[in-house]
Amino acid sequence: MLITDEHIETYAMIDHGNGLTTLYTDFLYRMTQGQLIANAGEIEANRFCYNALLTMRLDREQLKVLAAMDDPLEVVRSAWASAQEVGQEEEFSHTLFEICEQTVQEQTMRMK
Repeated sequence: MLITDEHIETYAMIDHGNGLTTLYTDFLYRMTQGQLIANAGEIEANRFCYNALLTMRLDREQLKVLAAMDDPLEVVRSAWASAQEVGQEEEFSHTLFEICEQTVQEQTMRMK
C-alpha cells in the first residue's frame, strides 16, 4: 500500500499525537479474559473503524470535522457499533422468523 500525505494526516487525526490508540491498547491489556470476551464487539468495532479510517479516502471536510473531535476514533466506533447492533437485531429477528415459519410449514406438511 502506498502511504500518502492523506494517510499520515488521517493517522495523526485519529491518534491526536497523544497516543490515544496506545491508551486504548493499554486499557485492553488490563482487562481480564472475561472482560475481553464481554467487550469483544467493541474491540472488533474499534479495529475495523481504525483500519477503515486509515485506508479510506476521506475528503478534507471529513478530516477537519474528525480532527476537531477529542477522540474521533471513539466517536466513529460508537456510531458504527450502534448501527451494527441495529442491523444484527433486525437480521436476528428475521432469521428467527424464518426458522419458526419453516418449522411450522414442515409440521403442517407432516400432518397432511
